[in-house]
Amino acid sequence: MSLSILKRVRHLLGDTDSTDYWKEDPDILQALFMAVPLVEIDYPQSITMSAFTESSISPAPDEATKNLFALMTAILLMAPESAKSSREGIYVKDGDTVIDTTRGGSNRGSALKSLEDRYANLVFQLNSGSGDSVTGYRVDMYPSE
Repeated sequence: MSLSILKRVRHLLGDTDSTDYWKEDPDILQALFMAVPLVEIDYPQSITMSAFTESSISPAPDEATKNLFALMTAILLMAPESAKSSREGIYVKDGDTVIDTTRGGSNRGSALKSLEDRYANLVFQLNSGSGDSVTGYRVDMYPSE
């Protein structure tokens, strides 16, 4: 059984508690819609994503392409959170007393860096032929009707 891109993104973000999701499904699908054209693989075919639904991706992507889409979507969702956390953290030192709330920002920054590294590694593997092959698509976000 293959995991959907939405579930892959949730796992990458650690957002698996269905009683308290960090990101709602429409937010993830909107990020997926933005992520598809950013994936750095040469596509000999055209990919169409006509709506904010995973099933609107046509033709259906293979497993390696789903992983790329999920990683790029997670990166797009994590980047603003990482930037926001780093801006909100404070570090105050008065003598021996220290208040440091910057760790949350650095943790999110580390998580973002990990996602970026995983994405770059998978792109490298696929482009060099050392990983699962991508069937090959070219992204066309605005198909002619």
